[in-house]
Amino acid sequence: MKKKLLYIWEYPFSKFTFKIYFIKYFIKYFNITIIDCSNIFHRTKFISKSFLFNQSKIVYKPKTIKDLNKIINIKNPNYVILGGSSLFKDKIYNLFILKKISVKFIDLSIYYSDIYKISPNLIFRFFIDKKFLFFIKFYILGLFNYFLNLFKFDKNKHIYKSDLVFTSGKLVYENIFKKKISKNIIQTCSYEYENYFIKNVNIKNRAIFLDNLTLGHPDKELLGIKETKINNHFYEMNDFFYFFEKKFHLPVYIAAHPKSDLKFLKKFYPNQQIIVNKTKELIVSSKIIMSHSTTSSLNYAIIYNKPLIFITSFDLDNDFFYYKWLVYKNSMLKQPVINVSNPESYQNIKSMKYFKINKNGYSLFTDQFLKTKNVRNYNLKKNLINKILNLP
Repeated sequence: MKKKLLYIWEYPFSKFTFKIYFIKYFIKYFNITIIDCSNIFHRTKFISKSFLFNQSKIVYKPKTIKDLNKIINIKNPNYVILGGSSLFKDKIYNLFILKKISVKFIDLSIYYSDIYKISPNLIFRFFIDKKFLFFIKFYILGLFNYFLNLFKFDKNKHIYKSDLVFTSGKLVYENIFKKKISKNIIQTCSYEYENYFIKNVNIKNRAIFLDNLTLGHPDKELLGIKETKINNHFYEMNDFFYFFEKKFHLPVYIAAHPKSDLKFLKKFYPNQQIIVNKTKELIVSSKIIMSHSTTSSLNYAIIYNKPLIFITSFDLDNDFFYYKWLVYKNSMLKQPVINVSNPESYQNIKSMKYFKINKNGYSLFTDQFLKTKNVRNYNLKKNLINKILNLP
């Protein structure tokens, strides 16, 4: 008889989540149930219905904690995988503690999130770009919330602990180890690295821009992040694409974010060909990649050693959510940055500079986030199954 594996998700459970957490593969080995808790913990105005994963046989969407408890009681799982914030994980973990249910918690930390190592060089960059006040505000608020949570801490509540954690990259491992989430940490690779082998690729004469849903991203509302104030951003983006295509004789395609409304996106990029759900294939078969700093799709550009240009604007630079990622990621990658709000900065660009990669930077980023160095077994799916089933 198959053992029961329960996924409990804080946010809307999507087709993309179903794919990147190998659930289709896991169904062969486990009796799978998915609980989407977004109705309990969040409210969102818009999310593309085509993006959501709805299979009534295995997906439940409780509206209250009471409903959630009923599902947990009925399913009585052997294993639980939680997806969401640390606060969410603490809450769900305590539900199981109170119920005294014997269950093994699995943590899939194979994606980096807000993991930063603030160095003197980064702080210097904040000063140079006159963003230091943003930096201070961001971290003071973080410290304030940390101490506020300490003040509110209930001694009867338990901090989330996992029986088994999978990590990708040195920095992700160090973050889990520092937080003491688990004593059993398996170092492996990210979803992108697991799935990067594509053979017999024909490189096409084109550039790809990785859309990150700059306007109207539902995750921002879920996470309480204010929407970026967009003034001239899309006019400036289109001007740059026109310049780039004319300069290098390369058409620029848009790799649409999977949560995008294509009709909505076409209004902003009327002259570009827009393709959805083919991001990896587009990256692999193209000559150069352009991207904002926040999308994880650029991982494929790094894995496949594609030249990468970071795109920013005055609007994005004034949004610390975007700005901090650009500063942090490019402190390792050291790839060209183009500010589309300042045409003078790119009018004289030369192909020699923009069609190269910083090999040391790509290698460093890969080791920190995408795969753990010197670990040979990168067959993530098989590794997950074997380690979970062999838990004592």
